Amino acid sequence: DPEVPGQIGSPMTGTIWRIGTKERALKAGDRVKKGEEVMNLEVMKTENAVRSPVAGVVRELCVSVNSQVEEGQLLAVVEHDEKSPSKVR
Repeated sequence: DPEVPGQIGSPMTGTIWRIGTKERALKAGDRVKKGEEVMNLEVMKTENAVRSPVAGVVRELCVSVNSQVEEGQLLAVVEHDEKSPSKVR
């Protein structure tokens, strides 16, 4: 549902190329920052980053590497973390 901030849908039809980044494989329970790459979608030999719309904890990965996905399909669920660390001075 595009109205739910932590639900990440596929922006287009393609193949899941990678979950996480080149530096870090992502799994349920991992923390992500707003705008961080959650997975990579390959469409016609072009890689497209799928980024988290919120900061929080990955609660569910709904696809796996090499999964064929359709536009709008749910890829992952990130639980918004309302407790952002504050710096004490």
